Amino acid sequence: MLLEFDLAGNRYRFDGIPPLVETRIARRLTPLMAQAMSTMLKRTSKPGKPLELRPDANVYKFVEGVLNRLGSLSDDDTDVVQREALRGLSRQVGGDWETMWSEAIDGPAFADIDGALMMGLTIRSLGCVVKNWLQHSEDLDAAFNAGLAEILH
Repeated sequence: MLLEFDLAGNRYRFDGIPPLVETRIARRLTPLMAQAMSTMLKRTSKPGKPLELRPDANVYKFVEGVLNRLGSLSDDDTDVVQREALRGLSRQVGGDWETMWSEAIDGPAFADIDGALMMGLTIRSLGCVVKNWLQHSEDLDAAFNAGLAEILH
């Protein structure tokens, strides 16, 4: 599950977010995810089929929708999403990895992290979560279908 990336001259590693925290974040971002899916992705009818971009996908419309949704999040919801997303990251310092979030100051552990970089790191962390979800989507489709069949029978 470990994913690494470079941003603003530093190397970061996604260490993971606990599943219950992922669920709390997803609940806060559901309207944004719905907007993204309807704007950018084709609907597929077969479980396990890879996701595809819509041929008429409009990146500007997508970004506009995302920014509108982000702007409507409460300060508390924004804080939860950013705090938990950054807790899932480590930054390479020399040969060691140091956690991105300082519990002592309840903020980023590095002084060079401003609001723009914090938002970029939050997006990358959440992107790692979504990537993990998509990698398991075929298993999830099978489990969902099995659960649905059990309920209906």
